[in-house]
Amino acid sequence: MNSAINEIHKAFNDAGLKHDVQEIGGKTILITGLSGKADNYRFLLIKDDDNGQDVALRILKISNCPRYRTDQALEVLNELQMKYRYLRFTIDGDGDIAGEYDFPSTYENIGKGAVEMCLRLTMILDDCISRIKQFS
Repeated sequence: MNSAINEIHKAFNDAGLKHDVQEIGGKTILITGLSGKADNYRFLLIKDDDNGQDVALRILKISNCPRYRTDQALEVLNELQMKYRYLRFTIDGDGDIAGEYDFPSTYENIGKGAVEMCLRLTMILDDCISRIKQFS
């Protein structure tokens, strides 16, 4: 297991958060789901051993947007990105809306930082979810 993900794994255990760790295609991935007040969210924390210095935190399929509403959704997502400048929202070719956040794997307290970021992002998503889901 990658050392950054190992520290995150230990911090998730210490916090009592359910999760799973998998090795897929040279990447170590910690998978967790958190329940907010407004919805449930699925997070991936990915460390590519070839990639170097960062851990990718991904929030899967927050919502889905039909192609004819993509322009409207992008306007709202851009507004949300300006409000939460460290969080990126994306729409893929299937219309799935996801979230992205990257942080350095050399961060001194990476485990506690990852737990804190997942909890903060859950609160942020709860704040944003009605604006995001209006397009589904």
